[in-house]
Amino acid sequence: LNATKMRQYINSKASANYIEVVNYTSGAMQLCLDRGLTDGNPPILRMTGNKGDIWPYTTQGHYLNVSGKINATTYQVTDPYIEYANPSITNGKFNVTLSQIYDVVQQHTAKSFWF
Repeated sequence: LNATKMRQYINSKASANYIEVVNYTSGAMQLCLDRGLTDGNPPILRMTGNKGDIWPYTTQGHYLNVSGKINATTYQVTDPYIEYANPSITNGKFNVTLSQIYDVVQQHTAKSFWF
């Protein structure tokens, strides 16, 4: 549950340098997501969401990563839990908008993400 230790572990095992981003705008978040994808370090989101509101399932706290960019405002996320929430998605990937990403990260108590 300690996000700092979790991030340090990922950095040590993946030869990455994830940093935590707080106090950001939607535009700043998009720049970070794009840079993380370009640099080969998929951004990691800490999120909370409600099914049917802004996310395909309800969660009180969850991690997942941004694994691709579809167009200017749509991203692909990789989330193994989606297979349980929606069994028709069998590859763990689905598309969401920047607005959805921003909203679910802002709903999490930490209001932060890593890139």
